[in-house]
Amino acid sequence: MYKLEILEECESTQEEVKKRLNETSDIALLSLKQSKGKGSYGREWISDKGGLYLSFDFPSINTTIPVSIVFSLLVLESINQYLDIENQNFIKDYMGIIFPNDLVLEIDNNFYKIGGILVESLRNKYIIGIGVNVNNHISFYQLEHKAISLKEFFEKETNLSIDFDVFKIAKIIISKAQDLRYSLNENDYLFSEFLKKLDKFDFTKKLRNVDVILFMDGKEIVDRFDQLKVDFQNRKIIFYKNRMRKELDFEKIRRILY
Repeated sequence: MYKLEILEECESTQEEVKKRLNETSDIALLSLKQSKGKGSYGREWISDKGGLYLSFDFPSINTTIPVSIVFSLLVLESINQYLDIENQNFIKDYMGIIFPNDLVLEIDNNFYKIGGILVESLRNKYIIGIGVNVNNHISFYQLEHKAISLKEFFEKETNLSIDFDVFKIAKIIISKAQDLRYSLNENDYLFSEFLKKLDKFDFTKKLRNVDVILFMDGKEIVDRFDQLKVDFQNRKIIFYKNRMRKELDFEKIRRILY
């Protein structure tokens, strides 16, 4: 059973969980700030106060769906549950997932990153890292993607300023992660019902004319495509370009630059 521990600051919740796995398991750490936050493929995750920075260990899952997508959906559902509680559920209509691990808001046909999922394997377990822009001011940073926090989006839409409760959101995430531990096979009822919701929140299919960073022949290349579609069952991305159709395995996709 997870017990959520709150840290004032650390270098990286991800690295802190790894250190503690020598002594125990069922570790869940939430830090108010990170000095060396980790993103995917060694990138930095900006971790100012006001954001949600959470890591925990998790058992292996028997699924063809990428683990990053499973937890993207779990986090999205957790935020939606919190928004329902706070009667701010209009935000839910804007939220979705872009492959392979981004949580986004769709605003006027543009996509703004609000969070990401980092999955690392260690000793037959996963270390799940979650970063969500909640109350921090992220939109003024020069980033690879357009980005926004929940607070900034709320202010933009309503001209009102409120603070969302990072701790409540984290507790809902941990509660849902705990429940998921009892259904680690995608053929189990709980897991299969959970994944049925994926198509609704998959915003990758909404993208048009985007650059994609691919890993081909041992190096990264960038190519532009008219449209993308994720085939979760066969673990492939389908690309459309100039009336041509191309399929690539998930492992070939590094990032989608929307």
